[in-house]
Amino acid sequence: MTTASSVLPLSFLQQLPYVVQVDLPTLSPEMQNVFFTQYVQSRKSIGFAYLLWVIFGLHYAYVNRWAIQFVFWITAGGLGVWWLIDLFRMPGIVRKYNDELALQCLGNIKMAHRL
Repeated sequence: MTTASSVLPLSFLQQLPYVVQVDLPTLSPEMQNVFFTQYVQSRKSIGFAYLLWVIFGLHYAYVNRWAIQFVFWITAGGLGVWWLIDLFRMPGIVRKYNDELALQCLGNIKMAHRL
């Protein structure tokens, strides 16, 4: 069964990638709620990423980019330059992770729905 409307708030949908915004309302309300639960439990926070950036320089590990995290550590954050640049890049880093997560959650739900 497919529906043409979303049970999720518009403000939530607008934060998701366009593909997810289009496909999610075609799922049943139950599947939309499953997506919401999976996504909200796994998404990352920009505020917490900044906290890790300031305290430990662990912001790349937070978004599961361990190879870049290792390079960041061994170069001491590009001798501080890379570390400073990440101050401005942080929202984009977290948004990219969350967008990929939303696509993955949607794909998992659609795959399970087909089974």
